Amino acid sequence: MDNIHKIEFEYLTELKELIQTAEDSLLKIETQNSVEHELKILKRAFHSLKGNCGMLDLVKLEQLFHELENYLNTNQAQIISELDLYLKVVDNLKLYFKNPTDNLLELPFKKMTQTRSMTKDNSNLNADGKNLVISILDDNQEILNLFSDYLNSKNIAARGYLAMSELRNDLMKNMIPDLIIIDFNLKEGINGNTVIKVLNNMLPKIPKVIMSAEYESETLYSAINRGIIGALKKPFSKTDLDDILVKTKNIKNQNLKNEAINNLVKNYLNLSEAQLKKQINEIEKIN
Repeated sequence: MDNIHKIEFEYLTELKELIQTAEDSLLKIETQNSVEHELKILKRAFHSLKGNCGMLDLVKLEQLFHELENYLNTNQAQIISELDLYLKVVDNLKLYFKNPTDNLLELPFKKMTQTRSMTKDNSNLNADGKNLVISILDDNQEILNLFSDYLNSKNIAARGYLAMSELRNDLMKNMIPDLIIIDFNLKEGINGNTVIKVLNNMLPKIPKVIMSAEYESETLYSAINRGIIGALKKPFSKTDLDDILVKTKNIKNQNLKNEAINNLVKNYLNLSEAQLKKQINEIEKIN
């Protein structure tokens, strides 16, 4: 346990102010969607906290901020979906300064990384939809049942949601799908464009599809401009849905390939020639 109580008041005050700065940035990201600007402030706060704790010989706190800074740099694209985790860390740090116990310095991100790996490993899918998980947002249970029956017949995992709040809760738990199909008109009083905007902030790389019994060209055009990869008309055509599944698989494979290449570049100097060749071969297998 770091000896917090022996730190001079002015240094302790500075640490608390930096933690407050980090919390303010997280709350602004959540309420104002000013992600890019607040991310810079958040990174500076974590970096300063790491450096200050190092100078003050607060070893465990220095290690925590080191891991936190590294995690943020590697996973900043998930910042919105993981806000609750960052805020939990901040809350624990405030408690730690009042009563320093080591269990308050446990980062929830390690458990999340393990969850991601388990989700990938436990996919119940065949070659037609290899590694695909589809989330469908529609306030009609019969529609959700139709999707579930068809996708399950192809051994593709289907998750149905009657409300945006249900979908958001699962996303916050890191239950990230490979495709999200969104009904354009929901009884919650929001339309598909609003949902797409929210989801694009949370999951910019995950493809989305709009769905409606009937839609005007202007509505569809607006949705396409927000980055959807296709549209389905109710009741959905199996052929149209199959085309979208093929697109989704291609997008996922490309994202996996890009991620693998980025990791290869990042670790290039630390890899032997044999390890490089092995990783390159693995990347080439993604198709």
